[in-house]
Amino acid sequence: MIRPLSNSVILEPVTVEVSEGGIVFPQSWAVEEMEFRVVACGTKVSFDIQPGMRVICHNAGTQFEYQGRKLRVVDAKDVLMILGVAA
Repeated sequence: MIRPLSNSVILEPVTVEVSEGGIVFPQSWAVEEMEFRVVACGTKVSFDIQPGMRVICHNAGTQFEYQGRKLRVVDAKDVLMILGVAA
């Protein structure tokens, strides 16, 4: 189990994109990683961001590898939006 400190969020890049027509685009085609899945949140992160959510985050933070997974730790303020949330 991994848990970030304070106001940090651990993100994992979403690696496969599928178009509406069903075409699969590998992550290697992307200019930069922007869509992530939230893995863990620090104790001071707003309840608006929770593990499992898909978010858009600009290319910030620090990349690292943990148990064979490529992850990124960012400050919660670097998360720009949450995807798939009903209004």
